[in-house]
Amino acid sequence: MRRVLIAVFLSFAVLCAAPAWASSLDVVLRSIDADGIGKSIGTVSASDTDQGLVIRPNLKGLSSGEYGFHLHSNGSCEPGVNGDGVRVAGLKAGGHWDPDGTGTHEGPFGKGHRGDLSRLVVSADGSTSTDVVAPRLVVDDLRGKALILHAGGDTYTDTPPLGGGGARAACGVAG
Repeated sequence: MRRVLIAVFLSFAVLCAAPAWASSLDVVLRSIDADGIGKSIGTVSASDTDQGLVIRPNLKGLSSGEYGFHLHSNGSCEPGVNGDGVRVAGLKAGGHWDPDGTGTHEGPFGKGHRGDLSRLVVSADGSTSTDVVAPRLVVDDLRGKALILHAGGDTYTDTPPLGGGGARAACGVAG
């Protein structure tokens, strides 16, 4: 009986000691344009680690170069109409996620809004699979929000506005 109790206690202790960073989530990204949502370009897998959120992209069919990568406030990839009456891809995703109200764009390691993620670099074959780290995020922060890939790179500053990222090129809503 004593061995059974010890075994139960140890099993319980191991289960309770499981790291909080064991959570993960997969998000399908789809191409987007002013007309709506297109085909899948792949997935990103997000996992909590002791270093913060690690995002593992597995994307294909993109033009080579740098892409801005951000977590947006709303869980929608639908186009919308801006203040000038122009239809914009993924506009219903809202702005970059800024729960602290910083109003600044400082990159994933800065103190600005937490929606800033590391830029993704797409190789000549149109794919990207380099992991990125978001030290101030956890998987639960993604839920109900949109991950957006912006054509063009990212300066992680407010000059040019929003880090110079271009048009919204791909989007996925985290479940």
